[in-house]
Amino acid sequence: MLAPAPASGEKQGVRPLVGRSQELEAASRLFDDGSWLVSIAGPCGIGKSHLAREIAIRHEGIVVELEGAKTLAVAARAVLEALRDRVALPRRVRGWAALSIVIQSPECPLIVLDGCDRIGAVLAETLAALDVRAGRVRVVTTSRIPILDEDAATLFVGPLEVDDALALFEMRARARGIAMATGARDDVRAIVSMVGGSPLAIDLAVDRLRARSASDLAARMRESPIAALFGRATRGRPRAVLDRLTIALSAASTREQRAAERLAAFGGPVDVDWLSAILERSDEEARDTSLALVDHALGHLAHDGPTRTFQLDRPTRWVAERQAQLHNRWEASELLHAKVVLGACAPDGASFRTFDSSRLDELMSVVRRGSTGRASTALVGYAVDAALLLAEHGSSRPDVPALVETLEQYVSDPVRRISLARAGAAMLLSRDRVEAAMAKLGEVPVDLPSPEERARCLELRCVLMRRRRQFEDAVAAGDTAVAIYRAIGSRRIVHALGALGAVLVESGDHTAALERFGDVATEATRVGDARAELLAIGFQGHALQDLGRFAEAIVAYERAATGFAGMGDERLGAIYEGYAATAAEEDERYDDAARGYASAAERLGTVGAAGFASLFRACHEALSGQEPAIRSIRAEDPGIEAAIRLHERRSAIARGTQPTTNVTTAVRLRELSDDVRFALRRLASVWATRAPAGAQTLYFDAGWAALDDEAPIDLRSRRVLHRLLEHLVAGHLAAPGRGVSAPELLRAGWGDERVSPASAAHRLRVAISELRTKGLAPVLRHDRSGYALTPTVVVRFARPGRSADGSDLMPI
Repeated sequence: MLAPAPASGEKQGVRPLVGRSQELEAASRLFDDGSWLVSIAGPCGIGKSHLAREIAIRHEGIVVELEGAKTLAVAARAVLEALRDRVALPRRVRGWAALSIVIQSPECPLIVLDGCDRIGAVLAETLAALDVRAGRVRVVTTSRIPILDEDAATLFVGPLEVDDALALFEMRARARGIAMATGARDDVRAIVSMVGGSPLAIDLAVDRLRARSASDLAARMRESPIAALFGRATRGRPRAVLDRLTIALSAASTREQRAAERLAAFGGPVDVDWLSAILERSDEEARDTSLALVDHALGHLAHDGPTRTFQLDRPTRWVAERQAQLHNRWEASELLHAKVVLGACAPDGASFRTFDSSRLDELMSVVRRGSTGRASTALVGYAVDAALLLAEHGSSRPDVPALVETLEQYVSDPVRRISLARAGAAMLLSRDRVEAAMAKLGEVPVDLPSPEERARCLELRCVLMRRRRQFEDAVAAGDTAVAIYRAIGSRRIVHALGALGAVLVESGDHTAALERFGDVATEATRVGDARAELLAIGFQGHALQDLGRFAEAIVAYERAATGFAGMGDERLGAIYEGYAATAAEEDERYDDAARGYASAAERLGTVGAAGFASLFRACHEALSGQEPAIRSIRAEDPGIEAAIRLHERRSAIARGTQPTTNVTTAVRLRELSDDVRFALRRLASVWATRAPAGAQTLYFDAGWAALDDEAPIDLRSRRVLHRLLEHLVAGHLAAPGRGVSAPELLRAGWGDERVSPASAAHRLRVAISELRTKGLAPVLRHDRSGYALTPTVVVRFARPGRSADGSDLMPI
């Protein structure tokens, strides 16, 4: 239940805080030292909430219960509800805007967020984004796992000392009207020792005193703690039963295994928090019982709803070996959490062939936990695995590289250090920090002992060299990686071949890219990776379309669309249906193109792919001459958004109206995607129908250029010149006569390569001069903003040939 809880009242009145004076003093010191966020952490039932409420009383704060909050939005509403009587908010101000006002208000000096287990991974980042530290409010959170953030001060809550636990037991018994016999103090001391100093376990034990004496309860607990605390009373809400089972396991022995399994089965689906709590409360004697219970319960672990479950790959040796290294309860809990998260993200164990992208936050929490300095070798190993998964699947979270750098301090195994350095480089690359990624990869020694790891590093180097526009080096690295993977029989050969294909596509060598993606499809078929095979076929469609082989491109796109739809991937199936429509339009099969656009846009709208849905809707509008619909999107890929604006421009030109969107900056991309290239080709066709008589024509192909019937210019080996001309053509088609700035041309030609401003300007002048010398001087001019094609030149995407009228030219 999400509702504001009072900081004081009847519940606190009958349950005063016992044995927590040191923790209260520690919290005050943290506040005095300037901490605005204090994370109270500890096992289930240890008294975190009670301590937090007492802190709220002393600092005139308010407590918000978040036990059921699964999202930050729900948590924000609960905070606002709790504070509505204290802070006056303007009318119609809600959500995060209201929360931002609240945290700056002097009326509430402290807020306790009780039960942040589900949102802790992102809570600190959100509070920092709201600039809480600049306000007057202080925040206290409670969770089983601490919030590991540079702004969070952690206050661990451990078991009560025996004397404090004894005093609490007697106080709770008196509050319930339970009279204990004279001389029962020794039995009570034995009871509180067996329950591990947990206030919740003490409550359970006190309840049992209603039916039996302290001596009888102590004797029964020595024989069977589960039976003693539960008896036969397993009725009630499953969650309550599981919580009590967690406490009972603090003293369980191997003889209790069957009883524990029965109770777990009764509880039904369980979650990661509960599984972690089992080992938090388990001592060495109870370890076998706890692990057996965990293994039994993992098959019931709820995953994204009651109808979907996963089965962890329990028999793998790497899990068993790490379990054997458990040395304390905190470590046991952390290792269990890591095991569950990694098993959920990659159910087939160490191969990581499948991945559940919905659990990125949990993966990040595993990395955080391995980077705290108190983690064992086993937990650090799990954290490295989690970091590699994040790198493998391109996480662009801003704090991941810093976490990996911290994690490196605790990794002693040289092979794992190499893997982690590679992961760090991949994460930096995902944030477009190409030079930083190159420097990180440079930390990896050249003579690696593992062929697999050496190939992985070469594969990453191939991608980095592609981003730096050093295509020859990228191809060399990719070819070597492919050779190593082939020699050792690794399935990753598919990834390396795909990386090589991407290099060839961006370099403009579409014929070689077509051949390379054919190799990818063959290898993917051999290793049984159906998804990689379909992606390779789709990329073959892009290469064929760029080569002007539209009928073959349509066949490739339709194969990919049908295959992905058959696999249940409606998003990619619809995307490739839309790409088939683009090829049909260029093949002048306009009816087929219109049907394909409409169908793809409708399908994508139902799966939440707004960017692609808008792209194909814009294509349909431009083809049919409709006025573009007013749309406000932020596509995940800037290339998609740029292509949409270009199609809207095409539609406006075809209708003889002024475009309503600014496309002069939309095409200023470091890399022109296939979507943008297609949009530019169609835009060029529209401009060509409106060209004045006698206008010069610039023929432009992936590797060739020519002005009118002059001799063709071969740019196939001059990749920088080709990319400069491509961006000049893009700028011209978006806004004829308007120049492309020098910084944009430098980025297009040389990527992120760092040179002095004088050297960069010299490079650009030399490159433009060479284009002019090769025959483009009549249409290439310098203006105040940079360089541009003359406003009247007509661009035609076709391969230069002998015929002056272009009738026998081969379109791209």
